[in-house]
Amino acid sequence: MTICNDAADVRNGFEDNRTPGWTLADFLSTYRYWALFLSAVLVALGGQGISTVLPLILMDAASTYQTIGIFHLGVSMGWIIGAFLAFVVAPRNGRAALIWPCLVCAVLTITFLFLSGFWSFPPFLILFGLACGAVQGGFPLALAVFLMGGRPGRIDFAGALLLFSPTVLTAMFAPMGASMLYGLAGGWGVVSGLVACMLLAVAVLMPARGFDFEDAPSHRHRPRQPRRRSPLTIAAILLSPFATLALASLVNHLAMSADPGADEIRRLTVVLLFMIGCSTIAALVYLAF
Repeated sequence: MTICNDAADVRNGFEDNRTPGWTLADFLSTYRYWALFLSAVLVALGGQGISTVLPLILMDAASTYQTIGIFHLGVSMGWIIGAFLAFVVAPRNGRAALIWPCLVCAVLTITFLFLSGFWSFPPFLILFGLACGAVQGGFPLALAVFLMGGRPGRIDFAGALLLFSPTVLTAMFAPMGASMLYGLAGGWGVVSGLVACMLLAVAVLMPARGFDFEDAPSHRHRPRQPRRRSPLTIAAILLSPFATLALASLVNHLAMSADPGADEIRRLTVVLLFMIGCSTIAALVYLAF
């Protein structure tokens, strides 16, 4: 009978049903979760930004297309190192799996920043690509490993992992920001931005005592009971920020059409007040229903 119970626990994703499972609210109430979230955003921002603009930097340094390909080959190989860090090192020492790769990437980036002769040196480029790929690949995999350490339910795990989706959105907008920064400050500014992102990620992770969730969650006073909601309600909540932005853009367009010579600050004030009003109405409707 005990063997059957253990097998059922393994099928449900729990190795020991005596260990308290973490809920989504437990994850959100810890510093370590938000430290992982912010550091993942910074890593995605810096990594995707440098990967987008680095070909332009290398072309300015009179590098060949083959040299640019060497860097991207290093990034692809770095994901293998990132997977090793996530699945082998992270369960034993989470700080070493996340902090040290960021520091190594920052040191190599600083070297890349001040020694311009290395910008077309293939061995250094593949080493730089390995460091960038290891950081970008190791973070998302390590986050999943850490969350599973708390033995959450399927819904709680999916919700906690879904909240890391802004890191993907950040990676999608990073090339645009990096291109604008390249136009303003050149390659030096983009590379400096990568250093800043890596060091800020380390600064966010350092205060955390540990990154796993294998301990028992803290007892929260009178936790709220979960409620079933309609899928349409959930879809409306998720789409409401985009709808608000679309309406704000429409208001800004109408304001420009009505008075083309109006002050830009005044138009932005109208748009901001409109967004605050929409958010207030949406909050009242949400609380009412």
